[in-house]
Amino acid sequence: MPSCREWLDDVRLHKEDERWMDQHGDDILAAIRSCLAVSHQFEDGVDLLMEVFSYYALYRVACTPCWISLLIDALLLAQERQDAEIETQLLAYVADGRMSQGDHETAYVTYNYVIEQAQAKANHDLELGAYTGLFWLQAVHQRQASFLNNRL
Repeated sequence: MPSCREWLDDVRLHKEDERWMDQHGDDILAAIRSCLAVSHQFEDGVDLLMEVFSYYALYRVACTPCWISLLIDALLLAQERQDAEIETQLLAYVADGRMSQGDHETAYVTYNYVIEQAQAKANHDLELGAYTGLFWLQAVHQRQASFLNNRL
């Protein structure tokens, strides 16, 4: 089985090819799981997970639960390793996944946490991504009475 680093190179070459991505989704998922389980491959696994998460979890909605579960596993491992930077990046993806599943309140809380952490670390790209998520949430709830209308 190719390593996460090899998969990452392949994904970057083929990420615009939906057919290729669909054909290799299960293999990529298995590779990420195995990399997360090995300490010296953890970061490669996280890099690959963050590279493919949007495609598999957000655009292929039927796959969302297994990818969010994998993301939560990676988040817990990042917490064990006390890697706050990776943890914050993964939380941004958790928020995206929760929003795509319709769990908007959890997404809202998570985006706000990511914004706090990104501001503390002056990570403007991550901060912008979290604000973009909040704006999407606001757009989704624009015409509805919801908890977001009182907070945003």
